Amino acid sequence: MAMNEYRSGTQTTEIASPGRARTRPLLIALVLLVTGCGDDPTGPGGEDLNRTLIVSAQRRSYILHVPNSYSPDRPAPLLVLLHGANDNAAGFQMRIGLDPAAERAGFLTAYPEGLGASWTIDDIPFIQALIADVADTLAVDSSRLYLSGMSRGAMLVHTAACELAGELAAVASVAATLTFGIAETCQPARPLPILFVHGTDDQAFPWNGAAGLLSLPASVLWWARHNDCSLDPRVEWLPDREDDGTRVWVETYASCTDGAAVKLYGIEGGGHTWPGAPGPFSASLGTITREISSEEIVAFLSQFSRAPDSSPAP
Repeated sequence: MAMNEYRSGTQTTEIASPGRARTRPLLIALVLLVTGCGDDPTGPGGEDLNRTLIVSAQRRSYILHVPNSYSPDRPAPLLVLLHGANDNAAGFQMRIGLDPAAERAGFLTAYPEGLGASWTIDDIPFIQALIADVADTLAVDSSRLYLSGMSRGAMLVHTAACELAGELAAVASVAATLTFGIAETCQPARPLPILFVHGTDDQAFPWNGAAGLLSLPASVLWWARHNDCSLDPRVEWLPDREDDGTRVWVETYASCTDGAAVKLYGIEGGGHTWPGAPGPFSASLGTITREISSEEIVAFLSQFSRAPDSSPAP
């Protein structure tokens, strides 16, 4: 693709529905329509590109943030971030304030928009199509594809981790637990590194579980067992540096198959929020910790890459 094409600010691509098979589907680009021309995405502070896809006959959109350090000569890792229910891509991007941390790590970040401000398992093809579209637009390191999300978005992260483990390098779940349904049916193709970030005072996804939801400890243990980790985690309290009503401890499950670590940042006093986020978040969602931030999430993901032969053959 010509350089002036990938710099366009708004593009629409039509893609055949890939289905939800665990083997990687063939994504066929049927139409590429350049509808606008934006600034150079490698300029100061990076650039946000608004992209539109047609997936399964539905118009889907996402925001692609290209870091200042991006070079087409150096394939970049890609982190896809899923907003919670009753939110949208632009609002989520602003509220969590992750892009500066991603910029420092050289990540591309993509913020897809859910239909009806939410997500279902039927959005898995959209995530796959989005990744394919970014890779067709910019130089993407296919061994370093990451997925993270918050709340309802993090529920889809768990589902995607079950179905797309052969394609992803690592995932991060913020303010969500496993559902009983996912725990009973999930069969990832390989061990997948996963990070949990969760507050003890989260009312939407209670620490001790709720109807249809595993507790947070049980969710972490499910992944530790799947990844065949040592079930005796290293536990460490971080220094209490901020007077924000929270404290953070870290549980690290090591000796996992293929180095697929499972890690938890537990936030004592933390609510249903993103760590270190500039917000705004509703006060009813609880306390935002300032002890950690998106830096820890990006740092965890950055450790992992997918072996070239670990993705299922088409």
